[in-house]
Amino acid sequence: MTSQKLLWWEQFVPVVIPLTYLQIARERQLDLAEVLRVAGLPADFVQRPHELALYQVHALVEAMLRLGGDYGLGLDMGWRLPPTAFGSFGQALLCSYCLRDALRLCQRYWHLVAQGTVLDIREIEGYYHAQVAPVAPLPAMQHQILMETTLSSVYRGFQVLAPEVVGRLEISFDYPEPAHGARILQFIPSARFSQKQGQLRFPAEILDVLLPMHHPAALAMALQQCEREHALSHHQLPRVLAAVRSYLLFHGAGYPDMEQVSAALHMSCRSLRRHLRAEGSSFKQLLDEARQRDAMHLLADRRLTLSQIAGLLGYQDPANFTRAFRQWTGMTPQRYRLGQLD
Repeated sequence: MTSQKLLWWEQFVPVVIPLTYLQIARERQLDLAEVLRVAGLPADFVQRPHELALYQVHALVEAMLRLGGDYGLGLDMGWRLPPTAFGSFGQALLCSYCLRDALRLCQRYWHLVAQGTVLDIREIEGYYHAQVAPVAPLPAMQHQILMETTLSSVYRGFQVLAPEVVGRLEISFDYPEPAHGARILQFIPSARFSQKQGQLRFPAEILDVLLPMHHPAALAMALQQCEREHALSHHQLPRVLAAVRSYLLFHGAGYPDMEQVSAALHMSCRSLRRHLRAEGSSFKQLLDEARQRDAMHLLADRRLTLSQIAGLLGYQDPANFTRAFRQWTGMTPQRYRLGQLD
């Protein structure tokens, strides 16, 4: 395991996240002692809660899945994470002047509350596309729960901040409709499944909607605390590495090359190489990571042949894709797909 992957797994998660999972476990009548044991967490965690590393939260999710199944765990989790669950960051959102200001706060402080994901916001023909993706590949079920939690929490945030605009939001999930899809549609009527990426899409004009709880003094205090947390966040991913990851998202037309990414970051290719080397990575390594992540998602789409997937990921020869996938996972794409369809 590389040092960068250790850094990704060891990011700390706000204590509200594991406590909320355990609250759901209790409501589902799971044996909390057994959940904690299977997850490898202290038996007295509920009485003495503390921040967990991201890999520990994933272990907790795996324990709940093993002992109780899915049944919309990501939806239940995300719906319980409105802005009020996120401390100073949530307070800053609530006190913002308008949705545009709230969106800017999300861009700056996303890493404080959504560890393990990257946020990429783009305006295209009068619509904003807020795309969310894991920073590294995850097993299919963990990916689904992470995306469901994140996007439903964002949708819930819009409900709290400006309920009058939620009818204009579109939520896309990058996996097939799960067994609890009807429940998701009850909470998020605009949800769509089997999309190319997970994202929230909305018209640009809603960003001018004023927020009813705007409070300049309270906002200033919340922002001061956010900045302190930002400065003390020693476990966030290195700056340039995280920025490059945010550009290497799958859009169906291939990935940007190093020249395009370096131009977007306002630096030369030579400078980009130097920065990534200093942060223990390279453009090729990050591109391979993105291809691995997206290959797993595309293989879940039965309509695509292996040759089509190889082409979408930038491999001219499908054999090169098969070779790379075997290096990533220890199995061929065909074997991985068969396992996903069981």
